[in-house]
Amino acid sequence: MRYYQYIQSGLKRVGVEDESGGLTDLTALDPRIGSTLDLLNVASITNTDIDSLTRAVLSSNKSETGKITVEELLAGAPIGKHGVTLLPPVDAPEVWAFGVTYMDSMRERQAESGSPDVYAKVYDADRPEAFFKSTFERLQPPFGEVGIRGDSDWNVPEPELVFVTHAGKIIGYTAGNDMSSRTIEGENPLYLPQAKVYDKSAALGPALVTPETVGDPQRLRVELIIERDGKQVFVGKA
Repeated sequence: MRYYQYIQSGLKRVGVEDESGGLTDLTALDPRIGSTLDLLNVASITNTDIDSLTRAVLSSNKSETGKITVEELLAGAPIGKHGVTLLPPVDAPEVWAFGVTYMDSMRERQAESGSPDVYAKVYDADRPEAFFKSTFERLQPPFGEVGIRGDSDWNVPEPELVFVTHAGKIIGYTAGNDMSSRTIEGENPLYLPQAKVYDKSAALGPALVTPETVGDPQRLRVELIIERDGKQVFVGKA
């Protein structure tokens, strides 16, 4: 299933997408569901998964509750139709990122850095390069405005496949934007926190998608499109 968090009529809500693209307001069906994190906590306590929990909520409430479509939710986001404001799909207390996770990334970082051996060593090491990226309060919603450091001449978006963990398990996936200041990181690898962690340096969403829906995550495609003044200036995929 695909889960969304949004604000409608001044209230935070959790919605789940159905097969027709409609969005069912789970918070209206059960006010105890105030966030996707609430679903995750209950699922963990009851030793189930959030999809099974959601099916139970839907089966016990047959009434329609002001359903809108996902298309309407995303149109004009972060503030879409019906005055709905799209939020990150999970209230992640912390967001961490991993670098140099594939060969091309290692080569690119080596080309940019004055200390290229650092990246070769971490690529082949047993311990990954993990770094703290953001807290929930600093996250930007899908289609929100991300931050760019004023003291870096080269700033880039980095599209990411984000896995969401809870109680030591991967419980879902979403998309992420890991904004990076390449000028700063290229000067010295020890400047990585300054290049990666700053106001609005990360965005998540729009949906939290469960493993049941995703299937094999290795088969997912990540695509980045950059537009300026209404024109595409870059398209890339992996």
